[in-house]
Amino acid sequence: MDYSSKKVHIGFLLLCFILINCKSPQPVEAEQNKEFSSQKSDNLADIKVNGKNDSARVSDTLIKMINGEEVKFKYDLNAKRDIDGNRLLWYKEYKDHEDLLTVKLINDNTILYSDYLTEKRYDQFQNRYYNFDLVIPETLEFYDNRKKLVKTIKIRESNPFLKDSKGDKRVTEFFYNMGEYYVYRITKSSIKDEEIQEKWIYSNVEAVGPYTIVNYSLESVNDNLQIIKIEHFITILDSLGNEVFQLNSDHAAISNTISSDGKYFALIYDIEKLTNDNSTNQDSGLEIWNTSSQYKIFESAPKGQFEFVDGITSVLDENIIKFTLVNDHPSNKSTTWILFDCDKSTLYTRNFSNNQLDRISLDWFDKYKSYRRLMKEYPFTPKKI
Repeated sequence: MDYSSKKVHIGFLLLCFILINCKSPQPVEAEQNKEFSSQKSDNLADIKVNGKNDSARVSDTLIKMINGEEVKFKYDLNAKRDIDGNRLLWYKEYKDHEDLLTVKLINDNTILYSDYLTEKRYDQFQNRYYNFDLVIPETLEFYDNRKKLVKTIKIRESNPFLKDSKGDKRVTEFFYNMGEYYVYRITKSSIKDEEIQEKWIYSNVEAVGPYTIVNYSLESVNDNLQIIKIEHFITILDSLGNEVFQLNSDHAAISNTISSDGKYFALIYDIEKLTNDNSTNQDSGLEIWNTSSQYKIFESAPKGQFEFVDGITSVLDENIIKFTLVNDHPSNKSTTWILFDCDKSTLYTRNFSNNQLDRISLDWFDKYKSYRRLMKEYPFTPKKI
């Protein structure tokens, strides 16, 4: 190759290099945006969607104003999941706070937003107020099957116990570092009933299949910080944000779920309860409710001193709700499974030894894979309800 040919060849390569590297810059993924913002936004802005129509479709880029900053993220059903199994669409660190400001897809049709809150706390020892920055679950958004926004719910503004605590009462807010859990505390000076020293208000948001469960609870405690009164207000919403079921309950430490068809709501509770003579006893049990009739169709409580309700889960692909009861007696430890077949409205109960449960766990994926198949080998006692 002569010198002039080399110049042409080199010039051609240089031109190709310039063309390749002068494309329009690609947008930075929202997950990589970790710049801090000190501005405060009270409300999340309306969605804008890139495209010709106003319908937010899967993997379309959504633009929102969050905490005074315009951020972009994708409505992506394939996004990576967090430790709780929610799809994490966007996140941002906040100063040295261990909680992140997040946008989560908690099921295919529902997005949960967190937000910042700066509130005044009261230090009773130093008799002064100070500012405290919090990350709180703030907004639920519901989309139809075309991925068009159909409903927005403000979690904190909808808290019935918080509404009752406003006005001239001094409210101090406390938040756990546990995802969607937070608590409000009201000082004694704001309570008319002098027996109550403080009130704590918790809120929890979780998804079960296409349904979203919002659980608000109020705990009233005495001078010794012993719980003397408990109230729950639970709302279940479908994939479009419509109310399916509501429940007021005086049980404590509630865990709850709903069947895959939305026809049954179930809860368990287990806590030490203060009696009138200042002693405590174990308050433990389970309930099943028909969401259409709003009636409780089943209730049970462990009877023995060492028995308690240990867990609840909704087996969505089988439309079964599973309860786990444990007998922790030192000489006779065992576990009872109660399987509620929502299709047949039938309870199936069986007691297992620890060895049997170990064997089932080892053989589950190779041999059983479903509770209906398991019941063919291990007979359960049925009860129609």
